Amino acid sequence: MTNEWLNSALIIDDDPIACELARFYFHQRGTPRISVAYNGKQALEIVEQSDNPIDFILLDLKMPEMDGIQFLRRMHLRSFSGTIGILSGESAGVISLAMDLARKHGLNVIGPLAKPMKAGVLDALFTAPQKVIHTTANSKSFKPTASDLDAALAQHRIIAYYQPIIRADTDELAGVEALARWDHPFQGVIAPYLFIPLAERSGQMRELTLQMISTVLHDIDLLNTLHPELAVSINLGAAVLEDTCFPDIIAKLVAEAGQTNDRFILEITESKLIDDAIAPMEVMARLNLMGFNLSLDDFGTQYSNFEQLTRFPFKELKIDKRFVQSSNTDVRSKATFETCAQLGKRLGMRIVAEGIETDQDWQFAKDLGVDKLQGYRFARPMPVSELTSWAATRNLDPVRIEVQELVAANHFANQHQGS
Repeated sequence: MTNEWLNSALIIDDDPIACELARFYFHQRGTPRISVAYNGKQALEIVEQSDNPIDFILLDLKMPEMDGIQFLRRMHLRSFSGTIGILSGESAGVISLAMDLARKHGLNVIGPLAKPMKAGVLDALFTAPQKVIHTTANSKSFKPTASDLDAALAQHRIIAYYQPIIRADTDELAGVEALARWDHPFQGVIAPYLFIPLAERSGQMRELTLQMISTVLHDIDLLNTLHPELAVSINLGAAVLEDTCFPDIIAKLVAEAGQTNDRFILEITESKLIDDAIAPMEVMARLNLMGFNLSLDDFGTQYSNFEQLTRFPFKELKIDKRFVQSSNTDVRSKATFETCAQLGKRLGMRIVAEGIETDQDWQFAKDLGVDKLQGYRFARPMPVSELTSWAATRNLDPVRIEVQELVAANHFANQHQGS
């Protein structure tokens, strides 16, 4: 594979083996100008003395003289316009903090990449769209219209961010939830609260939901690198529940992608269910017959109706985050959380606690016997390219290096001694 967009790369790492692995990777992919620095200070000198802009920097975080965090600040001060990939053996929390910091500096950042570097992980990053996806400050004040959203749908600018879902008993990755984002050409990545209500009001929710499903199926090969049968949750808009053709449409899309229906969890928010509405009952019954898993989302809100749990064939119950997060301080929230979890368990449903942000939230949910956990305590929603790297950090063995890659890198280094 050749990265035609990548004319120059700078590798910054105090580990010579890591540098040679990276150098070999870029050399094999056709990058003509490759530089190496063993700390941030050396790298800064290379950047300042370079006659041509550097397209890509592969940056370690823990280095002598000038660490990666300091280097990011220097790149911010220089208004660096290239792309930075963060490579580190540090904890997922430290790496996530560095990624957030880089974005706040206005830097184009991809990754993170776990050590030891794997060519496949870099390939996953570079075969994704070659622009960094991040949220800009301007997007917070953006007030889109139905015409704006029409244009976005026509241009297929609705993309998927993925939030990991963790097994409560083993802390392993249990699945991901696909969450809609709007990749705006000028505003950056637009948060869903700015356009989902608009889509519901303007009748665009059906098209938006179908684009999300298509996007997830497009990303499925990268999701398969995490696990070939990883569960994927997708939110259904109210409009598709009124469309009796929807079960056939989604089943056809899944089959064309070579996937099985039972891999997908279709999340339906309580407020979208209307008592005695015939179409949603038919749609949900057929989805269940086809093998899709149905999940009742945001359970515990003001729309709560225990009858929904027995009327519809839900296999999963997601307890709303407001009860999860306040259970340690509010007796009523704690009681609601406990009641919902116990009821769902007695009905044979999987229980998911949303909004896990602290260790206290985590422990309390586990003590209640929930099956799965989701929230910022583990990870924020992220593009699929970052998700694969994030997952690698959870099972990181820092001393293990693929033999073939190491042999190739050493061979390349011996050929270039003294050059």
